[in-house]
Amino acid sequence: MENVLFIKNLHEIRSDPKWEEKIEFKNKDKLIDENRLPVGEDFRKRHYKLVAKKVRIFSNQEIALRKICGLFFIFISFGLAYASARFRKFMAKRKTSIHYALLIDPARGNFEKLARISVKKEPLLKNTELDLDKDDGEDLPDILTLTIDADGPLNKPLSTSKFFSEKEGTLSDNQIDMFGFKFLEIPLSHFMNDKDSSNPYYSLLNSSAAELSKDAISKRLEMFERAIQLKKRLKRIPDCKLILRDFLQGWKNSPLKYALASDEEFTRLTLENMQGFEPEFIERVIRKRLIKLAATSRQELEPSIVSFDGLLQLSLIQLYKLEGRWVNQWMGHLPPMAFILFPNSIIKDLNTKWMSEDQIETFFLAEERVHLLSTAQVDRCLDKIPPKLFTRLSDEQIFALNFVYINQEIFNEIFKNSKRGKTLLQSLKPPQLNQLCPYFTGEEWKGLKEEQILSLDYSLMTQAGFEAIFNEFSIPELFQRLAPSKVELVMKYFTLRHWSKLSTDQLIKLDFSEIDPDVLKTFFTQTKGYDLIKSLSLAQIYRAHSYFCTGHWKHLSRKHIIHFNFAKYPINQEIFNAIFREEEEKWNLLGKLPLATINVLSQYFTKGDWGKLSLEVLGQFDYSKIDQAIFDEIFSQQNSNFQTRIQALPVEKLYQLFPYFSEGHWKALKDQQILNFDYSQLKTQENFDKMWPVESKRTETLLPKLTSVAFLKALPFICGERRKWLTGKQIGWMQEREKK
Repeated sequence: MENVLFIKNLHEIRSDPKWEEKIEFKNKDKLIDENRLPVGEDFRKRHYKLVAKKVRIFSNQEIALRKICGLFFIFISFGLAYASARFRKFMAKRKTSIHYALLIDPARGNFEKLARISVKKEPLLKNTELDLDKDDGEDLPDILTLTIDADGPLNKPLSTSKFFSEKEGTLSDNQIDMFGFKFLEIPLSHFMNDKDSSNPYYSLLNSSAAELSKDAISKRLEMFERAIQLKKRLKRIPDCKLILRDFLQGWKNSPLKYALASDEEFTRLTLENMQGFEPEFIERVIRKRLIKLAATSRQELEPSIVSFDGLLQLSLIQLYKLEGRWVNQWMGHLPPMAFILFPNSIIKDLNTKWMSEDQIETFFLAEERVHLLSTAQVDRCLDKIPPKLFTRLSDEQIFALNFVYINQEIFNEIFKNSKRGKTLLQSLKPPQLNQLCPYFTGEEWKGLKEEQILSLDYSLMTQAGFEAIFNEFSIPELFQRLAPSKVELVMKYFTLRHWSKLSTDQLIKLDFSEIDPDVLKTFFTQTKGYDLIKSLSLAQIYRAHSYFCTGHWKHLSRKHIIHFNFAKYPINQEIFNAIFREEEEKWNLLGKLPLATINVLSQYFTKGDWGKLSLEVLGQFDYSKIDQAIFDEIFSQQNSNFQTRIQALPVEKLYQLFPYFSEGHWKALKDQQILNFDYSQLKTQENFDKMWPVESKRTETLLPKLTSVAFLKALPFICGERRKWLTGKQIGWMQEREKK
């Protein structure tokens, strides 16, 4: 400890030659608790604060030498250099040889010699033994009738400023709450055992900030010891759950006397005695003791005294033995604190509908009682439960709530302000989530499980909720698992990045008419959308086709091509080529197209396309606008199905086509076409001769079969050798015509 200087005031630093280069702390009230220096009165009976320090700076030669040493060890072993704080300091630190000035607290009177001495720990309650298990058998006066000096300090409350005044360098609400407990909430038993390291309040009680507070409480306890023999009374009620706050109130109005009452005195306590006391005190101290004494008490409850006038005169033990029917009958007259004192066994019989808000609030003080309520009992008093007390309900009770009655304040208490809020939220079923989601903030949306997110009613989702779950910078994979119906409900919140993350299965089920054109266009930029197109419906194709690049048309499916309405959604030559000329299979689809489509697309036909037309289309096509080249492609005699194509034509189409016929085409006609032909359409004998060759066996067979109408129209062309095959009827028809 050569580097520690003990002083009584700051002037000693200035007068000591060792401290010419002193550095004073900005916060001079900061208690030393670092660098392993001893802290508190355990060190040589001193109570001190760190107020200044001096740091010696190494010379340039010393620094250079230390760095050389550090580099040498690094060279030998990189791992050793990395692990050794000593060598890291050689390379990075310039400070060493720290001197501390410790300011001794003069008020403690601890300026004796510096030698370490062993001191027996003094009890917190002066002039008493620490061992509570010893009982000297001495009778103690009744505490309820005990008189304490009316003007004495115990009849005056102890100011809380001694515990919460920052100006006095003691405690504030924030400073003392080291482990989540405030100083005055420390149980008395733990306070009296402050040096036990296993004490849960050990750090708080031994913090330098708590010194003055401990001193104030110790003095208060010593006064109680002298006035009422506190230690002996505590020994006789070892389970008494007193805390330090219980000793602050003036004795006359303090409930402390009832807590310290003997068993005999306690059995005489009535409900009236409890008036004005904090429910928390009754719950923590009085109820615990009442349960224990009632189990062994022979005090019986006489039905005759159960009346409104006698309620407040009932002893606590009699009150504890009241049946549920009596509690329900006198519900409107019972003070709220009575519901702390009833046994748990009657809770199942309580009609909570008749309980007042104050009674409910007091009843809910203990979770143990609340958890015994049935779902029906909770529902009956739901409108009377203060929002902050909903956290006292068990998980099962919360899940069984009718969430229609939950408002923002109640939601916040259950799911935002409680530690189990997130767990509760993740256990809710979809209908419950849908009822609560109007109260969600981003934190709640983010906390949902994937299964819950997928089952939500997305018509209730806000933009803030959507952005919390599906943030565009970290869109989760479950986004692609959303049902298309849900996607349509929230796509108004989508950014382009959300659209890009949708799966093909989601996109193909969307109504493209509901999608912004600028967004829809992004689906089909450059090569994007090739795979998508094959899965789209015709309605989606019609909606999106104006954004197609040439390459997209190539990816239309067979079904798309066959059923596409080219008349309503016209294309150009480039698109036609992309659809039909890239693949043989799609080129052959020209033979599957209906006549209406062919009529629209024929303007883009080139060599080879006409030959793909189906027989059905050939039989209906308007040939009035074709030329010899198109005719030759369709009905080329080189085609294997040439004859089939000719014979598929109705007679009416022959009239448009025969000007392009060669002899082979006439010969390819089937018998029925020849017999039904309107020979008035023929203009030359040459065409008739090609249809009815003189040497043809078919001419010999068919000519006699001509009907009178057909025969008379063909008569101008029937001459020479053909007349020898005429029937008698036909000759008669011919003679009649000649006579006319």
